[in-house]
Amino acid sequence: MTAVALYVVAGCAWLYLKTDGDLQLRAARIGRVAVVALAVGTAASWLLATSAGSVVLHPGAGSRLPVWITGALVLAAGFGVALRSFAAQVRNEWLPALATLAVYAGGLLLAGGLLYPTLVPPRVTVHAAASPHSSPAVPDDRAWCGRSDHLTYQTYGYIVFRGKVSAGREAMSS
Repeated sequence: MTAVALYVVAGCAWLYLKTDGDLQLRAARIGRVAVVALAVGTAASWLLATSAGSVVLHPGAGSRLPVWITGALVLAAGFGVALRSFAAQVRNEWLPALATLAVYAGGLLLAGGLLYPTLVPPRVTVHAAASPHSSPAVPDDRAWCGRSDHLTYQTYGYIVFRGKVSAGREAMSS
């Protein structure tokens, strides 16, 4: 539920940024509901995870407390700003998109701080985690081409979808 709600919030933020008029109002209305669903789902998943059994933290977990606090603050701020920006029809149309990024970042910081020792075991080296000797090696030039193709595609998408879209302008062009 939370993954779907997060994608809906991101989509609504994009539509809020790129549309005017009734389309923007509809994106804001759906975005408000999705932010609430995302907040409830996030809280429920954290509560269910801790109630599933005893939580064993790594002995160094206390040293990551600032990461957890930062993640929780960024996540809460992202939820608050997203809900407020969708509800208030703010003039800054980038605000829902930035709030969505804050929700992503806060969730990753919080989960990463909590799951650090199990995410990357302390005895695993970067080389061993990246590719064992038994796996086929991918040449760096092919990997670089894949990344540059992705960057080109993203840039093309931003160029194509720049500007605003409104229902009135679309109806006139049809």
